[in-house]
This record gives sequence, structure tokens and C-alpha cells, in this order.
Amino acid sequence: ADDEVAPGWIATMGEALSRYDIVYGKFRFDKFNESHLAEKFAQAWKDGLFKGRFLPGGGTGNLGINRWVHEAIGGFDDHLPWNEDADYYWRLQLEEFKLYYVPEAIVQVRVGRVNPTLLYLYRRSRNRATANYWSHKKYSHLGMQAPPQLRESLVSWLRILRGSPALLKSERVRTEWLQKFAQHTGELTGQLRGRIRNPCKPYNPGKKGLLRSR
Repeated sequence: ADDEVAPGWIATMGEALSRYDIVYGKFRFDKFNESHLAEKFAQAWKDGLFKGRFLPGGGTGNLGINRWVHEAIGGFDDHLPWNEDADYYWRLQLEEFKLYYVPEAIVQVRVGRVNPTLLYLYRRSRNRATANYWSHKKYSHLGMQAPPQLRESLVSWLRILRGSPALLKSERVRTEWLQKFAQHTGELTGQLRGRIRNPCKPYNPGKKGLLRSR
């Protein structure tokens, strides 16, 4: 509904998958976004992968994979309410599967299209914070950096709360304050939710890719 594959994408991915088990393409941002956003995201997704607090991750909207590999790593972790695609890439690498970059397989991405409703902003922040905490518990023993701490989220939430007099100002200021409050409340709730319940167990690689190659 928001992105667009470039001409020849299907043929390029199909040809690559005839030679490799896992292939991923290039994300471009210059068609649907302002130039400053396009440049920023192009740098963040250099060479088709995003590099953050752990191993490089990718978007499954530009990924091709043979069924046996998908089944070997157990598919997507549907316990996670966010970042399932990054988690998928992490497990592929931890299992020592080789990822092949196919820069000719291009997807043009539209960024910044966020639903402005307060409920959506709340849920989005909550799910992201929950998934970040659960992911850290799942991979911390393998070197994943810790996400923002609960204390930091609480301090940010209180700082926003102190700005509540903005509700008495213009409609624009009031809307901006409510959106920030929804986002920070979601962040704090997600942090608490992550600590109260965690269905994700520490991940122990079995080196499935290495075994296959032998």
C-alpha cells in the first residue's frame, strides 16, 4: 500500500534464488520522500541492511528465502509485537546462513507515514518498547546492547506531564502535546509490560547453516 517494487524485481529475485538460499535487495527512498529524508534513510539502510544495537537487520519486504531455511529457523517469532523482521535476520546470521545482497532488486520505500491518532501512537510506542526489552532478554548473552531503561522512560514521561499547561494553548500546541503524551505513555507501558511478562526465551544457536554446508 505504500512501497513500490522497481521493474524487473520479481525476475531478479527469482534468478538470485536459483543460485542462493537467502537473498535480499536494496531499499531506495528517493522516489516518495523529501531529499533530506531520502538521504538520511539511504545512509541508515546502506547495502540493504540496518545496523543498530545488534547484528545487521533487514526488511522482509525485500527478502527472498527458500522454504527449508525458513523452516530450519522456525519461521517468524510471533511472540514479538514489533521487529519480527529484524529478529528473523538475526537468527539467520546466528545460525550461520549466508545472506547474499542483490542490489539490482530495488524497492522504493515511503517513510514517515505515521497514523496520527492517539491510540495508534500509544500502541506503536508500547509494542516497540515491549519488543525491544524482550529482544534484549533473548539476545543479551550474545552481545545485544540494552534498550532504554525504565528510569529513562519514566523521567521522559514525567517531563511531558509537566508540560500539560500546553493543553490551554492553541489547538496545534495541544495536539502536539497529546501526541507526545500518547507516545511516551506507550513507551512507559511497554517497558513495564516487557518486565512483567516475557514469552521469549534466550536464543541458543544450533548453527543450522553450518551443518547444511557440510
